[in-house]
Amino acid sequence: MATARELSERLPGILSVKEAQDLGPKTYTIASSKEEIVGAGERAELKPVLGFEETRKKIVLNKKRLAQLSEIVGYNDEPVGNKIKIDVLPTEVNGRVMDMINILPPDEE
Repeated sequence: MATARELSERLPGILSVKEAQDLGPKTYTIASSKEEIVGAGERAELKPVLGFEETRKKIVLNKKRLAQLSEIVGYNDEPVGNKIKIDVLPTEVNGRVMDMINILPPDEE
């Protein structure tokens, strides 16, 4: 029998901050890097998204996460195949500190 967390990881969709907090810091292999429509109705927007080999969940790249990704894989390099660690960290947004998904270098193997 699978736990609710395990089942949630198998569902397609965007990884939420809550889901990332529940998983803790985790290393993923990037399987795809493309633009997808995120949101619904009037709030639907085309945004850059990363997909992973280890889960059907994806993350949306905002400016901060794109800068973090670029530091790890290089600004002009294809990210697919690279490993990154995803963790939720306190991050300043518009003068407020909030828990946000961050992209970090993977742990040394």
